[in-house]
Amino acid sequence: MLKIVNRLYGLLPVFVQNFGISLYGWKWHKRRFGGIYQEEFTGFKTRESCMHVHDILISTTLNESFGVAVIEAAACDLLTVSNNVGELLYLWSNDKNILLCINNAIAFSQAIVCLMEDNEKYREIV
Repeated sequence: MLKIVNRLYGLLPVFVQNFGISLYGWKWHKRRFGGIYQEEFTGFKTRESCMHVHDILISTTLNESFGVAVIEAAACDLLTVSNNVGELLYLWSNDKNILLCINNAIAFSQAIVCLMEDNEKYREIV
């Protein structure tokens, strides 16, 4: 099938080839930016603007495969306090750009209080 299309494409006049390429580009543009793209983009922008009014992201997840929320927080210069789970161990350095805690409410609260009281440590990690 592809051989027939390639052979036919070469026989067509240039303006028809250009029109075909334009239709193909329109199809991909609609596929990429159509549907729920605007709604998702607006939601992302809202979440991004919300992150700029906070100082710390507290991620209490028990299982983390990639850490998209942590990456978004890092893009907004937020310090993250998170469980020591999943891929976060490999993506981030503890006490350098994230505080990794054991899965324990006391450890979380101690880490957060430490950051709130010790501005030097906060600036050092961020």
